Amino acid sequence: MLLAWALTLLGLNAAHAAPTRKPAYITNAYFSSSLEKTSEGVRPGPVVSVLPANADGVAGYFIMDAVLVKPGSHVFEVEILDEKRLKVATMAYDPVEASGEDYIYTVVGSVAGAFPQGWLHFEVYDRVDGGAAIHVSSHAIMTRDQERLAPVEEPQTRQARAEEPVQEASPSEEEAQNDSTGLLDDDVERWLRAMEQGWTPLDEQEARLSAKSEQPAKRKPSPAAAAPRQLPEPPPAAESVREAAREPEQASKRDAARAAAAQARAEVAEQEQIAPQVTRLKDGLSYVSLGVFGRKENAERLLARIEALELPVHIQSDEQGDKTRYRVAAGPFESRDHAKRMARVIADTANLKTTVEAPRVGARSVKPVMRSGETVYVIGLGSFSNPENARRVLSRVQQMAVTAFTQEAEDSGRHFTRVLAGPFPDKPRAKAMAQSLFERLKLWRRIPGVRAVAAASLGDDLMAESAVSSVSEPIEHQSSAKLTTERSPSPTVQEVASSARKAVVHVAAFLHQQDADALEDKLVMQGLTAYQRTSRAPGGRRLYEIMVGPFDNLEQAQRAERRVRQISGVAATAQWERGGSARRVESRAQASRMTGNHMTQPVATQAVKVIETPSADQQDAQDSGLFSETGRQDYTVYVGFFSNYDNAVRLAGQIEKLGYRAMHSPVRVRGREMTSVCVGPFRALQDARSAAKEVVERTAVARTEIRDASFSGRKEGCGAGEPVER
Repeated sequence: MLLAWALTLLGLNAAHAAPTRKPAYITNAYFSSSLEKTSEGVRPGPVVSVLPANADGVAGYFIMDAVLVKPGSHVFEVEILDEKRLKVATMAYDPVEASGEDYIYTVVGSVAGAFPQGWLHFEVYDRVDGGAAIHVSSHAIMTRDQERLAPVEEPQTRQARAEEPVQEASPSEEEAQNDSTGLLDDDVERWLRAMEQGWTPLDEQEARLSAKSEQPAKRKPSPAAAAPRQLPEPPPAAESVREAAREPEQASKRDAARAAAAQARAEVAEQEQIAPQVTRLKDGLSYVSLGVFGRKENAERLLARIEALELPVHIQSDEQGDKTRYRVAAGPFESRDHAKRMARVIADTANLKTTVEAPRVGARSVKPVMRSGETVYVIGLGSFSNPENARRVLSRVQQMAVTAFTQEAEDSGRHFTRVLAGPFPDKPRAKAMAQSLFERLKLWRRIPGVRAVAAASLGDDLMAESAVSSVSEPIEHQSSAKLTTERSPSPTVQEVASSARKAVVHVAAFLHQQDADALEDKLVMQGLTAYQRTSRAPGGRRLYEIMVGPFDNLEQAQRAERRVRQISGVAATAQWERGGSARRVESRAQASRMTGNHMTQPVATQAVKVIETPSADQQDAQDSGLFSETGRQDYTVYVGFFSNYDNAVRLAGQIEKLGYRAMHSPVRVRGREMTSVCVGPFRALQDARSAAKEVVERTAVARTEIRDASFSGRKEGCGAGEPVER
């Protein structure tokens, strides 16, 4: 039948249009008036295009052929909605197990209940393994009063027809289709278009369906039979008079229905002018555009549907002459791939059409939504007593193509420089940007806060600069700036030597610059003047040292030292600069994250001195205490060699609980692959002896060996080494 073919076509279109991430798709869907028992089982009866309204029992059966794409336990649920899209019933099905992909399954359910006359919409959902219900298909059918399903003939007409020796001629193919379905070809086309656009001209179509279904079947006289007798036309009955009286009222209803249908088509066409698309703006983030509306209430209605998904979504207004357009957009998202995934989620969950398009090159930006009299939102990135630190954070944020600025503030007599990002037209977008900056820059312990401010307090220049944050059209695509980590230069010799004596805080020394960068960023975000400098160990390895300062006196450096300990947990050391050189600093700070041996935590209790081989012009460093009498850098305590790697890791964990740094490294002993465990390194031999004694007393280690770490430094402090004492 034609309507069954239409439902099948809709089911196929829905299956092909559905993204592959759906757990199932419908290949065929139709309605039947009954179920018939056969020798092979139960099969659907005749296909129907109209169900009886206000039925006492079962009105019909809804049959779907489904392909289960995702293996697992599938539970189909069908929500039945009336013309106003209000849920009137729910159909539930027993679980079915899909053992593999493309598992074919036929779903049959009875449609029972006193449904009102009009259109019924069937929304099909699939729930896999107890997960969320995912929308997979939509179908619809009309319900009519039972007395209107089969027209009743007058007694005289039935008697006259019985007396006529007529023979029914085979109707043409077109007539058979029309008589069997009650639909004209143009009705089917209009119905398909209506279903695609989400609207149905109910009154108008119902009137045409009723008129067509109530027409008597066409008959042709047999050539051998006599022509039918012409019966006298009966006088108009009282019912006919009443029908004639109701014609103006019905005409007005049809006009109102046509107007409502035209308005619905206009709203749908208005929304589909811009299908949901992913765009990338100048700030480097991506957005999903969901639709453009001429009426704000339509935009707010769509906004409410998307907000239920707990996604950042907002409305942007665009004044075009004397008209205002309202765009609904979701985002921002950190990457285009993330936006594409969210577009698919929105399309599946909210039942919206989604197309992903590339940004249009050369499109012009529109007037910003933010105005001076409105409230906007900014992100607080930190307050700094040192303006240089504020400048560095500002530069890092601006490298991400995000509008940022600084403000001067006073608190308890102290001067601070605040760094803020924005402004943003709404709070969800500001919070999304704060989350993005937190994840991409990794400069804060927690996500930066968002607060509302008056747009007038920011100034016209800043509002113009942030206009890119509120455009509603894609602007010309620009490649996002590549994030590079820029380090502030170490103070020069002249800067440090400007005073007779300067105090500094030596925080830590690292073998890898990325570890030093992370600690430096952490200290800078807390308002400390941190910088890096490099030195070399006797083995030739470069060390990256973190310094804080300089300070005018040692008391200031000691206060900074305590702050560093609280912030990083590293036992930093406050000290005087020696000899006016920025490169010769006596250091008792710890070396942390030497890496390479599965150990990335900073030293907890021991310290390592950072040295540099003296050159010809640095002979005065010999009396600075940087070098031991033997010329060795430090010492390492070896506690054992293990053929079982897990045993080595277990012993290293026990030693760390004692407060020492433990390392393990693969070594070859007499041709065998083993794992060595060592403790340290230590600056003084006495410290190494104390550690060795405690390890023997408090662990299962029977004996240890202290080695010179200047050789084993090439192996991250846990290689072969040169024995010093056992």
